[in-house]
Amino acid sequence: MSHNLTYEVNFRVRVDTKPGEVVCIVGDTPRLGSWNPKKALQLSRDGHHNDDGETWSRCVKIPELQNVNYRFFCGRIFEAQHEDEEACDIIVTRWEANLQPRRISPLAYCTKENCQVGVAEFGKYDGKKRIDGGWLTGQTEIRLHLYNNPLHFWKTRHQSQSYSVKCTPMDLRYRDCLMDDDDEVSQDCMVTQGPVPVEAAVLNGSKDNDFHEQDRYGMIYEDGDYMVFKAQAFEPEFLGFTLDFYVNNPSASPGYVPKHVGYAYVLPVNIKESKGTKTFPISGLKHRPIGQITFEYLIIKPMFNHECNMEVSYAQHWKRQRRPVDVGHRGMGTSYAESSARLAPVRENTIASLSEAASHGADFVEFDVQLTKDLVPVVYHDFHVALTLRKKRKDDLQLFKVPVRDLTLEQLQALKTHHVIEMSQNKDLNIDTVDAAEIQPFPTLRQLFQSLDPHLGFNIEIKYSMQLKSGTFESEHYNERNAYLDIILKEILEHAGKRRLVLSCFDPDVCTMCRLKQNVYPVTLLTMGVTALWEPYMDIRTHTIPVGANFARAEGLLGINVHTEDLLKDPTLIKKVKDMGLILICWGEDNHDANNITYLKQQGVDGLIYDRISEFGTKENVFKMEKESKLRLLKDMGLISSSSRSSSGSDSDAGSSSERESPPREIMPRLTSSCYNASSPRKELDRSRSVIDAAGNVPARKFSLQASH
Repeated sequence: MSHNLTYEVNFRVRVDTKPGEVVCIVGDTPRLGSWNPKKALQLSRDGHHNDDGETWSRCVKIPELQNVNYRFFCGRIFEAQHEDEEACDIIVTRWEANLQPRRISPLAYCTKENCQVGVAEFGKYDGKKRIDGGWLTGQTEIRLHLYNNPLHFWKTRHQSQSYSVKCTPMDLRYRDCLMDDDDEVSQDCMVTQGPVPVEAAVLNGSKDNDFHEQDRYGMIYEDGDYMVFKAQAFEPEFLGFTLDFYVNNPSASPGYVPKHVGYAYVLPVNIKESKGTKTFPISGLKHRPIGQITFEYLIIKPMFNHECNMEVSYAQHWKRQRRPVDVGHRGMGTSYAESSARLAPVRENTIASLSEAASHGADFVEFDVQLTKDLVPVVYHDFHVALTLRKKRKDDLQLFKVPVRDLTLEQLQALKTHHVIEMSQNKDLNIDTVDAAEIQPFPTLRQLFQSLDPHLGFNIEIKYSMQLKSGTFESEHYNERNAYLDIILKEILEHAGKRRLVLSCFDPDVCTMCRLKQNVYPVTLLTMGVTALWEPYMDIRTHTIPVGANFARAEGLLGINVHTEDLLKDPTLIKKVKDMGLILICWGEDNHDANNITYLKQQGVDGLIYDRISEFGTKENVFKMEKESKLRLLKDMGLISSSSRSSSGSDSDAGSSSERESPPREIMPRLTSSCYNASSPRKELDRSRSVIDAAGNVPARKFSLQASH
């Protein structure tokens, strides 16, 4: 009778943890949670500490012949709120996001009795280091935005001072406890500070751009600042906030204690919608109102019925040594404009236009996605479409503007529709033509995934109505944010396959929500910049490249997608953005010039979005060229046969994380393996230090592990 040898592996890692954080290990085996952070194993401190942090460790038994892929992550564990709940909740605060996971093969490592290889450094292995922030694994994030001079004090002496604002979470759940006879309710029972700290940042200017825990007296608000407080909770209906206000004295000596002048309460009953604006009274220390504070709030919920895991993430991955990518704007370009000069030869945002761009060597195509009335993601740029109507007692047809979201997919594809620009062009509406399927408007997002070359990358702009500086909205009474984004993201995660993909939006809050709802795809912020071509948005985060870049870095976005006019005015902005670790893509009519394209590529932009890609030289898709080059190299090395396919999408250089023998993967995930359905039952997070029993009677051999190679 044969027995499989089992090794007791001592996983050790050094991490500089924050108060309340624990370190966990997750991997591709059931014992390590099958990449599900809720089923991960918690490590324990082993008492060793230096300037780089504490050492955490955990022994796990692994069969001799089993290869294990794994990652470390930091998080905060929450006990079940009710005794009948089996699972604990966990908030992932940081995790190792290198493209490839760590790997251990006990048979290869343990060739001797003593195979200890040291302590791993969190996030660093295989010569690379990448640590990413967490996403919403089940909790909700609530944000308070202070901008446009939100503090208003009524006394003149208060108005001339500057203030620090401190935001403190309150847990408003009822807890059984003793109450004094003289008190209506014991304060310690009803209102307690929340277990998750509030983080804060100022997203413009040069100070506190990154989110961090607040100082003892909060953060100083100055005119023109955009200040954000954020906190997360699994039961947001019980999360409230106290805002305390302290007088700021710029000339004070060290150790000065600022004067506390007032406070305001923000209760969950007051912030019900996904986004809104509220005004609350500021009470003085004598409990009388002394002013008011106005702020905008944002509630970000986890995706409904879809959860991502830790197998692989491309959210921060971009091959920076690659040449700048060429992106076809709406495929072959804009086909509707006030004038007919230099319009695209094929109708924009159609399968034909996107395919034509791919055939001329586009690396990516950029297109716009929004929802129909029956909640189907379709590709169309404008928020409105024109329908032909015949008035009573008149034979003439007229065009009538209707929001895209008020029509179902069947109506959009069956009715005779026109672009809204055509309403002012005196077109003959009696011409009855039926376009071929590939040039008809409103293809679904799923159709694009199924029909376009799999080597072609997608830059998906998620359309969402924004407020203009004049106070009007691009489209009134738009969809609720969380449900709207959940539908689009779910379609992407379930049908994108291995395709390279980048998400973008002009709405900064939509970018933040896309970043927090999933951990697979990168997100970039679109900025309008300083231009006279269009009316600017109300949101100041879209106004300039420096403000947009600060926002993108604070939110963990991949980069920004800027208006080229700003770069031509000040090319030094390119280096400033890239020095912040962000990628920079540019768009706009200035890109429709060959000299500008060459100049911007020389200056170091990572990509250009432009029309009529066929007119600017012969190109070949960079991803297809890289793949063919890798295949040739592998054939020359004798690692694959000469009959191996070189053009099939199924043989692209992305694969599941278990395919370590294949060439390194790039920005293409395998969604069927990196995400699982949220309806899967949650198991209790194993925080025990005991080791599971191994099959067979051979005793386990112990050794310590650092990292994989």
